[in-house]
Amino acid sequence: MIREETLNLLEWGKVLERLVSLCATEAGALRAFETPFLVDLAPIRELLKENGQMRSLLIEEKPPVIRDLPVLQSELEEAEAGATLSAGTVVTILKAARTTEGLRKYFREKKGRYPSIAATARTIADLSALKSSLEEKIDYDGEIKDSASPQLRGLRKRVETARSRVGETAKTILANPRYKRHLQDTYVTIRGGRHALPFKPSAKGVIRGILHETSQSGQTIFFEPEELVHANNELKSAESELAGEIQRILRQMSRMIGERGREISASIAAGARIDCIQARSLLAEEMAAAEPVVNNDGSLDIISARNPLLLLGKKRAVPNSVSMSGRSRCMVVTGPNAGGKTVLIKTIGLLTLMTMAGLSIPAAPDSRMCIFPKIFIAMGDMQSVEKDLSTFSADILTMKGFYEEADDRTLILLDEVITGTDPKEGTALGQAYLKALVDRGARVFVTTHFDEIKYLPFEDDRFTVASMGFSERELTPTFQLTMGVPGRSMGIEIAKKMGFPPSIIEKAQQYMGAKEENLDALIKELTRLRDREAETAEKLSRERSRLKELIEKGKQDRARLREMEKKVLDDARSKAMKKVKEAEEEVEKVMAELRRERKVEVVRKAKDVISMIKKEAGHRELPEEIRKIVSRTRPAGKAEDLSPGQRVFVLTLGKEGHVESAGEGKVIVSLGSVRSSVKIRDIRIFAPEGKKGRGRPVAGLMPGEKGREPFTRRDDNTIDVRGLDQEEAIKEVDLFLDRASLADIPSALIIHGHGTGTLKKAIRDYLRQSLYVEEFSPAPKEEGGDGATIARLR
Repeated sequence: MIREETLNLLEWGKVLERLVSLCATEAGALRAFETPFLVDLAPIRELLKENGQMRSLLIEEKPPVIRDLPVLQSELEEAEAGATLSAGTVVTILKAARTTEGLRKYFREKKGRYPSIAATARTIADLSALKSSLEEKIDYDGEIKDSASPQLRGLRKRVETARSRVGETAKTILANPRYKRHLQDTYVTIRGGRHALPFKPSAKGVIRGILHETSQSGQTIFFEPEELVHANNELKSAESELAGEIQRILRQMSRMIGERGREISASIAAGARIDCIQARSLLAEEMAAAEPVVNNDGSLDIISARNPLLLLGKKRAVPNSVSMSGRSRCMVVTGPNAGGKTVLIKTIGLLTLMTMAGLSIPAAPDSRMCIFPKIFIAMGDMQSVEKDLSTFSADILTMKGFYEEADDRTLILLDEVITGTDPKEGTALGQAYLKALVDRGARVFVTTHFDEIKYLPFEDDRFTVASMGFSERELTPTFQLTMGVPGRSMGIEIAKKMGFPPSIIEKAQQYMGAKEENLDALIKELTRLRDREAETAEKLSRERSRLKELIEKGKQDRARLREMEKKVLDDARSKAMKKVKEAEEEVEKVMAELRRERKVEVVRKAKDVISMIKKEAGHRELPEEIRKIVSRTRPAGKAEDLSPGQRVFVLTLGKEGHVESAGEGKVIVSLGSVRSSVKIRDIRIFAPEGKKGRGRPVAGLMPGEKGREPFTRRDDNTIDVRGLDQEEAIKEVDLFLDRASLADIPSALIIHGHGTGTLKKAIRDYLRQSLYVEEFSPAPKEEGGDGATIARLR
């Protein structure tokens, strides 16, 4: 889509090379290298959104492990076709499965925090079963495990035994006087895959065995004596069986891989995309880049843009802002030689390419970039020796091609074109050409020294002018772009600074004539007014910043006051809850007295104790929601009552949480994203999930009785002790009836189940002697029948 010549002139290859180098895997690097230029807004916006999310991830989280994603398309296709893969290839695929499985789990655990990247991760197949199966058979060094098959361990042992026998046989031969005088040396060597010994030629015809080869000098023959032949045969047989078994296991693993080949390939592709997203984000961080707003309406508003190539080269890059919108179609950039004009238009071209490739750009976050399906660039001397063309002829042919393809989706960058001919004719051609491009709707950025082209914006509102700055005091370029004012070439001033003869300088100034001097003076005045305006704008900016700081300080002060108010309220609530806790401790003492003296009246007095201490806490009731929670929870007696993940209520904080750990009087509670250490006595325990009442009325309190008030099952009047042993169940029912009595609950439902009947009998025996219970009976059929008991309290 984008011409190779355009990419070369803009030096796109340097940006792409850096992107590829930031990838962590082979597959990711290939994907980055093949980065396409997109013209549809939706996919570009999605890529930029991915960049933003990955950058947040890299800053806020431990990044995912991305490695071992090879390019394996041909190997996977071979496995699908039934080929047997090598152990090395199987291990490579196993490592890729490990990486993709890690990425799949990583983003699943993030629970939607990075949705655009997670969408890619969701396309990764669940290869956990394949990974586990392969890991059972092969290790990550490519060695087939003994556990890969029932026969493998035995075959390896057989090979080792046979190899040991070969060594022992060789040692015996070397020590045997019968062979000793025929031996050339005392070492064992391998010839043709078999163990052999170095003998003198005299051994021929004397010793029976197999001759393998003769040394170049003819002084040594490598011979396998008859005794060694049998040992070698046994070793080769064992090795052959072992190799066959290993090959069978490799075929089995290859078949498993082939069956999941397309899923593996798709998963590697998804992993490579995530690797590429990470590389794009790392490049963005390296350039301090941002994700622009994209459009296709031809408008550009690039704020504080810096040249990517200068940033990659660790060179100073002066930020500049460029805007083109409304009727504006062509920007004429003027200024001195070596003043940064070429760098500016290359920056515009490169930032456009980066946006179309889904890369963040080195510019301010609110920059607006336009997508151009066609980008053309012509720079300086276009002379072609091969085509026997002069600079002017090459310019004309190049610009003719641009004109023929130009439309309202075209970006054209022209750097000092139509040179090499008479300046007046060149100027005339330039003016006519630029107007023709604008007529076709193209967006154009052109650098020039021709005065008539500089002044086009003053006669046609489709043109704008800008100039690269130049310090007249130091006679050096500032590389700073200024919109709306044409710049001067500063040729005479620069020549003067470089020591050009004064007489020549004076003559040159005379030749410029009065008209040029007046224009020069006008530009100087415009520049002075522009500088004054910039100074005023800077003052306003400082004042705006100061006002912003004051507003921010006001916000912080308000936030601090709100925090202080919250702290006061929390302290008050904490003190109140402390008093409630003290009240409960008093109640526990009363209940202990009850158990000793068995007097119901003692329990009734506990209500007066609580009321009195609540008044001391501030003469006001606890919030309704907290009173409800307290009524349907019980105190945590000791650390053994608590287990990780258990839902609890922290009295001192007035918040629900989950237990992380408990011990030595302290509990670590997770309160959302916050962890807090609290005392066990400040913890109240919720009933286990699944044991809550359904809150529906039952026909009668006791089966067969009429006229009684209907029993409505709720959280605070129901307890489920199924699954507990007798001792634990009775303890829980005792505490439950204590709370129910204090809360004036008239009736209670105890769910114990049928089971063997032991627990039911123990519960009902306890109820018979309980001072809290006036009477009890099996629950109605709809509440569990004989598997539950309803008790009417005194």
